[in-house]
Amino acid sequence: MNPFVTKYTDVSQTAAEEFGFEVYGAKNYQLLKKVDKGSGILLAGPHGRYVYQGGFRQKGLRKYDLQEWREVKSIYGIDQPDAMALSPDGRILVDAATDQGELFINKYGRKQYDRKKYKYNIRIWDAESLSLIRVLENAHIGETKTLAFSPNGKFFVSGGASYHKKEFKSPHTGSVREVAVYMQPMKLWNTKTGKQVGTIMSSGYTSKKIQFSKGGKYLFVLDKGSNATINLHEHEESEWSLKVYDIAANRVVDKLKIKRTGTLYNFAINSMQTVLAVSWANQIWLYSIALP
Repeated sequence: MNPFVTKYTDVSQTAAEEFGFEVYGAKNYQLLKKVDKGSGILLAGPHGRYVYQGGFRQKGLRKYDLQEWREVKSIYGIDQPDAMALSPDGRILVDAATDQGELFINKYGRKQYDRKKYKYNIRIWDAESLSLIRVLENAHIGETKTLAFSPNGKFFVSGGASYHKKEFKSPHTGSVREVAVYMQPMKLWNTKTGKQVGTIMSSGYTSKKIQFSKGGKYLFVLDKGSNATINLHEHEESEWSLKVYDIAANRVVDKLKIKRTGTLYNFAINSMQTVLAVSWANQIWLYSIALP
């Protein structure tokens, strides 16, 4: 019986509770073990043997063997991961982290970081040894919210914050001024070389999660807001939506509006790509879907 890690419908990634994480049996759903080692992001390996935990207690990355119930490898003192993804074959781990730089003393005599010097990096790791292969510095100009591998593992996509300036004409006065329009571009990377090979412009400003379709032709993107958003604070109740992107055509080919406000945690699509599960704070919604 292969154990797996679970908290919500999607078992590949979830936030762990303060006590660590729980491991359940895949057949009878009985609790097999509690691992008491902090909180963070969890990734289950493709064969159910290893679990990768990022950002637990102290800043770090940990690999845990579920068959032998032991910690295999740990790395401490690194920038805490904001997102993680594991290649389909389990050989490559990518994570996104914010390098805050060095502390300085402000005019009030307090220690703080200079946000203007933040680096929003993506790191590529050897999943077997947890050795760092390369760092993609400033992969986005804001925090990377989500990462996902293509089905063949040759590419991965990242979603991060960005913005550009756009002229805005007031409907009342007719005056024209430049404003910052926030967008959420997704970037496509070559796993082996770390080179960016494409950009997919999302129409939202907060991508919660990205998932490739089974054949790798489409991207499922759960996001919030639109590319017309000027002031984010005025659109806190914007609708979430699941968009289907044709990667080659770089355009949205289908969209499902999710009329729900509140905290959205995750989503998952079954292997047949017929059912979408979306998890909120206290419930899971199921949708029937079909690829275009």
